Amino acid sequence: MGGVVKISRNWWIAIVVILVLVVGFGVKKHMDNETIKHNVIVNEQKIAKKLISEYDGIKKIKFTRVSLNSETGSSQYQFTVNDTLKAAFNNYGQGIDDGKLAGSMNMYEGSVLADGKERPHKLKESDMGLNKYDVFYYTVVD
Repeated sequence: MGGVVKISRNWWIAIVVILVLVVGFGVKKHMDNETIKHNVIVNEQKIAKKLISEYDGIKKIKFTRVSLNSETGSSQYQFTVNDTLKAAFNNYGQGIDDGKLAGSMNMYEGSVLADGKERPHKLKESDMGLNKYDVFYYTVVD
């Protein structure tokens, strides 16, 4: 009596619906992660352009950590400049365009980001290409 177990049509429909939901949620999560990665790179490009347009002597920016707080909208981007200076950029929930270097300006003394090292005339960010600079993006989000 090793007969075949028959599954009713309703059970087959239920199984198919569950599989579609599981696959759908997996695809949505993947797409959400890809969107976050894309937005992080766009923001890192904005930060790089902002720094390069305001400060002379920047040759290389390497982003090393990104922290996002979805509740407050704030974010922090940590990076090194010219392989020597460790710095961070916070937006304090105001958007990248309104963000600022983290910490006091004292911590940047003697570096390309120090007071007095600003360009006398800012470069126009919209016309600036980053291909002349070494910019390394960090796409893992904490």
